[in-house]
Formats: sequence, structure tokens, C-alpha cells
Amino acid sequence: YINPKFSEKNECENGAYVIKMDSHSNAVTLVASGSEVELALDIYKMLKQNNIEAKVVSMPCQELFDKQSKDFKEKILDRSSLIVSIEAGNDSTWKKYVGEKGVTVGINRFGESAPYKKVYDHLNLSVEKIVNDIQKILRNNWNLMSEIRYFSENQNIQSKTIILRLDLNVPLREKKIQDENRILASLPLLRNLINKKAKIIII
Repeated sequence: YINPKFSEKNECENGAYVIKMDSHSNAVTLVASGSEVELALDIYKMLKQNNIEAKVVSMPCQELFDKQSKDFKEKILDRSSLIVSIEAGNDSTWKKYVGEKGVTVGINRFGESAPYKKVYDHLNLSVEKIVNDIQKILRNNWNLMSEIRYFSENQNIQSKTIILRLDLNVPLREKKIQDENRILASLPLLRNLINKKAKIIII
């Protein structure tokens, strides 16, 4: 992929940069490298047609990106959004970037030979298939959060004891949290319960 937008800055020097973004409240972050960036841009367009805000990130060098500061990484990969990586090959190296709630789209097999668009369609790497999968995940997430929000906002829970079963286990490496999505996802509910003066027990 060659970015048609001229820039005096070497956007690749940090390993990743944002190519397309129309809003700071993105529901989806699409991450790819090389020729797959074109596919990500087509997915972005279709998501926009369906009123789903997204941004596209090109990550030409994972090793350089891994060396950047935590603030820079969080700016590029919005953990509050659904992160989707796209790779026309093995997707194992992308799993650490998408987190537990994200999606890696790839080809973990060999032996296909045809024009690339036909191969993409055959192996579920088409724009339509990926957009449909993203929409299903977002619908499931929104439905679940709507039910939880309805409960916390509409039930009379003041001064009552609320028992929550939350899986807050997070992966650690050298005593540092590698993926905090589970913690971040629980905060809106916990804040709402605290504001309503509920007594919270987390198990």
C-alpha cells in the first residue's frame, strides 16, 4: 500500500499510523499492513455506509510499534473499540494487538491458487463477509451492554447489595498489564452502581 497523501514526516518510523479516521468515537479499528490496507479501506467505506464509525491503521512494522510508548500505542489502537486485524496469511502475530474482544482475520492454511480476489472470497476475506461479521459482533456487544445498562439505570438498587461475577483476570508480562479491556469494559457499570450508592460485591 502506498499512501497517496503527501507528508514530510516519515509515518512509518513508529511502526504504525492512522490512515483514515472521521471521528474520535470509533466503534471499530481496522489494522493491516501492505496490500491488505486497501481491503481495510474498502471495509471502512462499507461500515461508514452502514453508519458505523471506524478508523484504519497501517502497521508496516510490528517490531517498531512494540517499542513505542504506552500512550502512543493507545492512541493508535483504541481499546474501547472493536479492533480487527486483516492479514492474507497467518494471523498469529496480530492476536496481541486486537485483545480478547477483538478479531483477527487471516488465512491459516495453504494450497489455494487463483486471482487474489477469488481467493479472498473463497477464504472469507471479502469486504462483505468481514463487514457482516463485524456487524454481528457489534450487535451482540450492544445488546448485552443495553441489558446491563437498563438494569443498573432502572432498578431500585440504592443501598442494596449487588453481587457481580466479573472476570477481571488480565494477562501480565513483567508485572505489567498487557490487555486491560476486561477492566475498562466493567467501569461504566461499576461507576453507575457506586453513584446509586449500591453495595458491590465482586466475585
